[in-house]
Amino acid sequence: MNALLLNSIRLIRGDTHLWRTLLDRFLMTVLGVFLTVSPAHALWSSPRPVHPIGWMHQLPVGEAPGWLSPHWTDVDFSWSNIWNTPLTVYNSQNGRELTYSADFEQRTTIIEKGFALNDWLALAVELAYAHRDGGVFDRLIDDFHVTIDSDRFRRYEFPNNLSRFQITTDGTDKLISNSASGLSSYKFKLKFWPARWTDTNWNCPCGIGFSLQAKFPIGDPRRGLTSGDIDVSGLAHIGVPLGWDSAFLLTTGLTALGRNPTLDDWPRKRVQFMIDGLADLNLWGGFGLILQATSQSPLIDLTPLEIRDPDRSDPLYKEKRLSSGWNSLVLWRVYESIGFRYNFDGGARWTLTFTEDIGINDYDEVDDYVYVNGAPDFLLTTQLQIPF
Repeated sequence: MNALLLNSIRLIRGDTHLWRTLLDRFLMTVLGVFLTVSPAHALWSSPRPVHPIGWMHQLPVGEAPGWLSPHWTDVDFSWSNIWNTPLTVYNSQNGRELTYSADFEQRTTIIEKGFALNDWLALAVELAYAHRDGGVFDRLIDDFHVTIDSDRFRRYEFPNNLSRFQITTDGTDKLISNSASGLSSYKFKLKFWPARWTDTNWNCPCGIGFSLQAKFPIGDPRRGLTSGDIDVSGLAHIGVPLGWDSAFLLTTGLTALGRNPTLDDWPRKRVQFMIDGLADLNLWGGFGLILQATSQSPLIDLTPLEIRDPDRSDPLYKEKRLSSGWNSLVLWRVYESIGFRYNFDGGARWTLTFTEDIGINDYDEVDDYVYVNGAPDFLLTTQLQIPF
């Protein structure tokens, strides 16, 4: 009773943190109910990677060249585990000592509302929301790595289910919250579909298309949810029908990144490149197999940075570098997804995918021809589309 009275007083006085917490919980409840009762119909796009810095800029992903109906509402809901142990580097360009650390789980909801102006031009607006907390998967993931005799990425050195996102310059925090939740950005999309390639056996928005996207920030960038500036992307999309209920989608593009005050002291890359491929292969009935991969160029310039690790001679040095998310900042990030979809009569569609951060190369120097990015550790995504 006393707690209820105290919270009522805090609300009346305008406690912004409490208002944010209540709003976050309300939005997650409403969105959860919406996803439960809405007709399932997955949107024609790839899962969105949720790298903590990439999320600030809402980097684009692969999409189909066109659209299936004159009006649509697309919804992405995902759950991811982010695991980046503290990383300290020295920037020789400005003499600053920089740290980066991200350890949390993120549940995201992205809603896109679009409508076609005519047969070849459409507009859409996208809204992104994130809820971050300590989550529940740290122990399960560590036990899984032990079971398969894999690297544990130093999870055993830290308490389970922490919620921590920290970026500092010379010991000064650049973020005002270690665990913020809320709306991060909205994005406007202009989609152009000049060349259609359709198949009577596959209701596919295939062909050749282009899109121009502009992301606008919401809220204070010091909360760690947005970059605080406008980012503009240009993309080219190709969709090829592969026969009965099957298709392949390919997207490539670049993003001009605006300022990000959280990373002012880091040697940032100002242009981000990406390439994304998605294969939808029919199995039987309405069920199909989804195979997808996304690759995004480095966020940070490796050249002037030196890892500050007093235990550089330690035999676990490579594991420390991997655990810190160093690779995800300075190398090409590669995400691979596998999942299933179901096509309902009338064009409705539902998709569930699992994403891992594994790329082809030996950047981690362990002689197995794949390397780990470290962010996110995993991503589970369900996608829906509601046309009308």
